[in-house]
Amino acid sequence: RMDLKIKHRVFNEFLIFAVKNPTYLKDIDKAIPYFNDDKEINVAKEVAKFFWKKNDLENASKYFEKGIKKNSDDVEAMELFLEVLIQKQDFQLVSKKAEEYFLKAVEKNKDNTAMNYLGSLYAKQEKYELAEKYWKMAIENNNREAYFNLGNLYIELKKYDLAEQYYKLIEENNKIETLHELGVVLHNLGVINEKKGDY
Repeated sequence: RMDLKIKHRVFNEFLIFAVKNPTYLKDIDKAIPYFNDDKEINVAKEVAKFFWKKNDLENASKYFEKGIKKNSDDVEAMELFLEVLIQKQDFQLVSKKAEEYFLKAVEKNKDNTAMNYLGSLYAKQEKYELAEKYWKMAIENNNREAYFNLGNLYIELKKYDLAEQYYKLIEENNKIETLHELGVVLHNLGVINEKKGDY
C-alpha cells in the first residue's frame, strides 16, 4: 500500500500532466476514488480549485459538484461552486443550488446566515411570503442583517407600519454597529414617516 502523502503527490503530478495533455483529463475521474478513504482532504474539491485557478470553469463546476456529493456538509465547496456558477453566468442553476444548499444548512444546523440568504433569494424571486418567513427565522436566531432586510421588504411592499416596527427593533435591540447603519435606519424611518404622512 502506498502512503497517502505519496499518493497525493503522484496525483498532483498527474493532474498537471493531464492539463498539458488533455486526452488524459478523463482519467482524473478514475483516480479520485483512490482517495475515498482520506477523511481529511476532499480530493474532488481540491481538483475543482485547481481547475478554477486555471480558469477552466466547466471542470471546476464538475469537480465541486463531485466534492459536494462526497461531503454534503462542506460549506466551502458549496460557496465556491456557487461562485463558479456565477462566473459562468448560469444564474438559474445558481438560484436552484443556492436554495438547495441554504435549505440544507437551515435544516441541519439552524444556520441563521443561511436563513438570511434564503430570505434574500426568495425576495429576488418575488416570493415575498417565503422571504418574510426566513428573515423572521433569522431574526429569531439573532441575525442582525435580517432586521434590515425585512424592514426594506416591508417598505417595498408598502407595509409601512411593519417596516417602522422592524427599524425600531434594530435600535431597541442594539443591532446598529456602524454609523452607516445608523444613517440607514434614520433615513428609512424618515422615508416611512413621509410615506405614512407623519412628517
